[in-house]
Amino acid sequence: MATAPHRETTAAEYHFAGFRLVPRTHELWRGDELASTPRLMFDCLAYLVEHRDRVVGLDELVSAVWGRVDVADAQVRQLIARVRSLVGDNATDQRAIRTLPGVGYRWVMPIETCGPALSFGSVGTGQTPAFSALEPGPAGSNAPPLAELQPRGTEVSLVQAASSPSGDTAATEAEVPSNKKLSPGGIAAVLAVFVLCGAAAFVLSEHFAGRKETAPLAVSTGPAQAIVVLPLQVGGPEDVAWVRLGAMDLIANRLRGAGLPVPPSETVVAAVHAMGEPLDAGHLGKLRQSLGAASLVQGNAIKSDSGWKVDLLTTTADGLRHTSEATRPDVTEAARQAADLLLASLGHPTSADKGESTSDLQEVLLRAQAALLANQLDTARSILLGAPAALQSDPHIRFKLAQLDQRAGKQDESAITLKALLDDPSVTSRPALHAQILNLLATIAFRHQDCEGSERNAAEAIGLLRDQGLPAELGQALATRALANVCMDRFDIAVDDLGKARTQAEAAGDRLGVAMVDHTMGKAEFQRNRPGESIAYFESADEAFSSIGAIEPLIANLTNTYYAQSSLLRRTDALATSERLWALHERAEDPGRRMYLGVIRSDGLTATGHYSEAEAVLAQLKDAEKQLPPNEARLVFAARADLHWHRGLFEQALAEADQALASFLDQAGPEDGERASLLLQRQRISIAAGHPARAEPPLWTAGKLSLPALLIARAEWFAHAGQFEEADRTFREALATTQADGVPEQIALAAQAYGNWLLDRNRLDEAAGQAGRVALWAGQDYDSALLQVAVFHALRRADAWAKALKQAQSLAGERQIPDALQIAPAN
Repeated sequence: MATAPHRETTAAEYHFAGFRLVPRTHELWRGDELASTPRLMFDCLAYLVEHRDRVVGLDELVSAVWGRVDVADAQVRQLIARVRSLVGDNATDQRAIRTLPGVGYRWVMPIETCGPALSFGSVGTGQTPAFSALEPGPAGSNAPPLAELQPRGTEVSLVQAASSPSGDTAATEAEVPSNKKLSPGGIAAVLAVFVLCGAAAFVLSEHFAGRKETAPLAVSTGPAQAIVVLPLQVGGPEDVAWVRLGAMDLIANRLRGAGLPVPPSETVVAAVHAMGEPLDAGHLGKLRQSLGAASLVQGNAIKSDSGWKVDLLTTTADGLRHTSEATRPDVTEAARQAADLLLASLGHPTSADKGESTSDLQEVLLRAQAALLANQLDTARSILLGAPAALQSDPHIRFKLAQLDQRAGKQDESAITLKALLDDPSVTSRPALHAQILNLLATIAFRHQDCEGSERNAAEAIGLLRDQGLPAELGQALATRALANVCMDRFDIAVDDLGKARTQAEAAGDRLGVAMVDHTMGKAEFQRNRPGESIAYFESADEAFSSIGAIEPLIANLTNTYYAQSSLLRRTDALATSERLWALHERAEDPGRRMYLGVIRSDGLTATGHYSEAEAVLAQLKDAEKQLPPNEARLVFAARADLHWHRGLFEQALAEADQALASFLDQAGPEDGERASLLLQRQRISIAAGHPARAEPPLWTAGKLSLPALLIARAEWFAHAGQFEEADRTFREALATTQADGVPEQIALAAQAYGNWLLDRNRLDEAAGQAGRVALWAGQDYDSALLQVAVFHALRRADAWAKALKQAQSLAGERQIPDALQIAPAN
């Protein structure tokens, strides 16, 4: 059972925004005034400040602050809200504590430190620090290093085995039957390592027995970089207890051989023993600190009639969980393969990639797939190209290389390889592979906006798979066809396919497949103007993608989540999602995708008034922009136009908007909505720059005339040209269109435009009606809040104006509220 949190006070003070945090005396000073800080608030604040270099997960924060795990999420949110209020922050601005939905919290306000760095432990007795500087052992201590220990078999039995695996480990199925085993000499060598680790555990336990108070372990003072492999939880006969430490050491050596910084096993065993078992969340937090761990590798080894199953889990610094699982008759083979799969997902080739190529095609493909899931494309390619020459011509290897090209943005190169594979006679006799090739071609067609071609290829794949007993592959093809039908607005057909796809994925035990179906269902709901319904699907998929470590699907899912949150005017949530995406941009191999993530981050920052940060992000996209064709680079042009416009740099904004618009063709297409928004943006920039009214642009007649942005653009052009009756009629038409769709972002866009125009015409009652339409969103959306200010000011309702002004100011960021609206209205 976890005890109350204990904090080591080796630091003096932290200074931020007029506050002085003194951990040793449990004080928070605001200037010269001592702030009242209940224990939970102080511990939460101090823990986040101490760990400001990373995101603090929800479970970790609960364990550190409450000292237990049975705390409701709502309690955590309430505590975070109170801490924010304490330091002058709020959930909208998030200047001090930033929320990363589904991940945790991070301190983001700049800090100045005075004195040594503060070190936190997450559990302890509250009396004696669990960790401090390492004290030398007693003179003459004869506890030898692990390398010098001799095997002592009787001591191995002292290592206890867990009766069941950890219940929270999510693993990806990776069962690979194999008849490969170690030679007798190899088995003897491995068993020697197992026994050696068991002896080390015994001797080190004797060495540390009774010395937790007098000789605590050292706290790492360097940056957290190590990958720490913990003893495995073992389930099976009593005579396999040695697997707990033996498999741990084998896995650690495998990771170490790939170049990862893995501490010696004897260090880990000693730390675990000093910590006490079982290891709960608080203990794990302390182990991270004491061993300088960037991540901990936890695992289970389970013996059954079918052999040994070893599954591993680690969570990296970016909050992503990487899992692997292998089942083999022999535990050493299962542990080795699980380690290799984990390495692949982390982007680290194993020793087999450096000249020890395996001839097992299935294992090569599994390791490449693990790397592909984690978006480690170079690693996956090296695994495939490192296979023996005899395997290089195998169609499975060639298909996997085509997958890598497609993921890296080389759509045409991938399609050439895939079409050549379709002409290979050996492919036609392999329905599963044949269908996978067609399905990837369908994906490429979709990327090229060839929705009909995508649907055609996916349908052919479905036909091949119907009676093959391959539910995972069939589910994937059904989901791809559904996406193509969403593209063509055939929602009923798409939903039917998605229902079938989910059934197939569940039948296959394919957690990733189920998540992909949820993601696609979310896209279908979003496409039919139902962002509220789409969020639940995206959140479900997010959890699975994050836990599996599937980077590319996670990026796609977060991208859609961002747009759904923006459509709902949940600006704070959207900003947090854009931050998660931006943190992943370097892991996106496709330059177009990296650029897209930067545009999303810039959009989120600009929409919340963080202009300087948005400018810094766009500056990082210069190189990516040069590598892209104009039709992709236009997103950067549009983002810069938006930022320049909001900053009042109208001529620069016009140039960027014109460059973005130049990439569009004149005819209608699937990008009508994007083009309509650009046209509205360009016209507003032009009017703000004081340009004279011009003839109605011909592009307005192209595409869907009912699009809200186009209707608003037309209404504002009529208003600028002095055609007020036409302006009024078109504004009302835009409002009716947005009300029919029911998307908050579109409703607000029309109501704000019409409301501001009505204010200019002194039609105050009608303007108040438009302000009322968007009042629900004024707590998160600045433009909606500003309309409240303007209307109450015009109506001379001082109390309501003052409240609305305060609301708008909290959302403004770098935006400047007009001076006239900041002067109290005359009665």
